[in-house]
Amino acid sequence: MKRSERVFWGLALIGVAVFLLLNQLGLIEANIGVGTIVMGIICAAILIGGIANRSFGGIFFSLGLAWLVFDDVIGLPDISIWMIIVIVIFLTCGFNILFPKKPRQNNKWQAYDNVNEKGKYQQVVDKDVNGNVFCTNRFGATAKYINAVDFKGGEFHNSFGEMKVYFDGAVIVNPPVQITVNNSFGQITMFVPKTWCVKTNIGVFAADIKEENRGAVSLDGPVVNITGNTSFGEVLIVYV
Repeated sequence: MKRSERVFWGLALIGVAVFLLLNQLGLIEANIGVGTIVMGIICAAILIGGIANRSFGGIFFSLGLAWLVFDDVIGLPDISIWMIIVIVIFLTCGFNILFPKKPRQNNKWQAYDNVNEKGKYQQVVDKDVNGNVFCTNRFGATAKYINAVDFKGGEFHNSFGEMKVYFDGAVIVNPPVQITVNNSFGQITMFVPKTWCVKTNIGVFAADIKEENRGAVSLDGPVVNITGNTSFGEVLIVYV
């Protein structure tokens, strides 16, 4: 189980326990059974996973299941389970036709190492001003190569997509340097020189932060502070 999944299920189960305790103490009043609460958590988990992976089947299945579970609780119209299944199938097929998912091979990075190539629904903003770099990516994949001879810092924002940032061509003249990452429902991978003294302070919510090939921390290299936030995704720092 990934860390993001552990965080989600851990918080969800704690929330259920607190809800049940407050209900038994009479501090809150609700006529919702434990089974309904558990099904609600399952629906939320499937919905979040569907959004993160851009899986229309997961999204509409979770919504259909939620309709069946909570129709009496919140007063939704009564629809048969077979009609819900038919509706979910048609919605999934329709959205998959309108918004086809780009195929991947072996779960490896496949899309848009050419900075001039973008996905059909992708939104990319890329700025580099006097060594200060700003890059944002949504609904697609992109790669950013930092070749500044006086790299002063950068901001990298990624949501519902994948971003790779290569710092091995960057030169730091006046440390410390600040790098800010904001990632949600996606992944940012940063390739950082081993000679840099990297310090991370990234806020995490239902997400992962990983480091590869770190080895011994360079105490003589330029100091680089990586801060920001990540939720429902992953930030991967690879030392090269």
